[in-house]
Amino acid sequence: GNFKSRVTVIDGLAIATADNKTIYAVDAKTGESRWSYIAASPIYKEPVFASKFIVFGMSDNSLMAINASDGQPAWAAPIKVFDGFLGKLAAHQSNVFYFTNSYEMVSVSATTQKVNWKQRFSVLGPDTEVLNLSDNLYVNTGTYVVGMSTLNGRKVYEANANEPLAFAPAANG
Repeated sequence: GNFKSRVTVIDGLAIATADNKTIYAVDAKTGESRWSYIAASPIYKEPVFASKFIVFGMSDNSLMAINASDGQPAWAAPIKVFDGFLGKLAAHQSNVFYFTNSYEMVSVSATTQKVNWKQRFSVLGPDTEVLNLSDNLYVNTGTYVVGMSTLNGRKVYEANANEPLAFAPAANG
């Protein structure tokens, strides 16, 4: 397959997805192949690392998790995302965050597959991306940057730029 996403290094493994529905894991130091996983549908969203899991979105609007250590399925079945995906996936500890086409942000536990919380937005861009900083998530919505708690999705910060924001929030030390 052809690689279509950036390589992510997780616990000494270089993880990459290809257009042949496969996730590859290679030892980051030696280049030796460790495992590969063939998904049920083409991989549509770049994988994120949540606790000991690699979680990714597929083109059939479903979310799936595999074990980072061996590439074996962590879930018996994918989670269906009925409204479809919008933007990029994000993760914090064992939780995965995704946006739907109905402008809802959803937090799901990679461990239990249960929804932790949902938060609706009035405006999101098609390439919406979350900034994960400590225990807070930051996202642009229209002219605002909104910060939310990773634990419950409640707003902890809001700032109005007074003009539409085109790129994801960013931060440094």
